[in-house]
Amino acid sequence: MKKYSILTIILSIFLLTACNSEPSQDDIYNAFKSVIERSNASMKALDSRIPEKYLLKIDYVKKVSCSEEAKNVYNCIVDASINNNKQTKPVKLVKADGVWKKVQ
Repeated sequence: MKKYSILTIILSIFLLTACNSEPSQDDIYNAFKSVIERSNASMKALDSRIPEKYLLKIDYVKKVSCSEEAKNVYNCIVDASINNNKQTKPVKLVKADGVWKKVQ
């Protein structure tokens, strides 16, 4: 019984630590992807004949660093390229409903 108690405590600590961590590179990529998808949907809604080559496309997104501003709010420095436009810039991310979202 003692083994189960120790295992439960260790598992609880691991889960609590994971719940309050900064966004990963995949989380940041998914936040960018969500913004790009909404932008492309808006462009298509304005003119459905827009060719794919004119829609936004993520080349890469790389997390440089993140610092916590508040609970579930992080300021991250991100190196990204969208349609071959490379930039390194600060991005604010908020975790809502278990999903990281870019604050605009």
